[in-house]
Amino acid sequence: MFETKKTNQLRNTAFYNNFIHNKKVIDIGAGLDPVSANADRFDIDEGDTNFILNYKIKNSYDTVYSSHC
Repeated sequence: MFETKKTNQLRNTAFYNNFIHNKKVIDIGAGLDPVSANADRFDIDEGDTNFILNYKIKNSYDTVYSSHC
């Protein structure tokens, strides 16, 4: 549980600057542990990720993040 929090402790600032900071981020499978506070969560409660384009607009995010799914 809280695997992203554990992984974030190992990441350097380049990861955040390139992929998270000032970016529109979707975190697939975030649960209660999104990659950043401003990331849009998309988990089973929001729908089936296999059909994500039924729920989200194509090309509307800068970063798609998914960890431990």
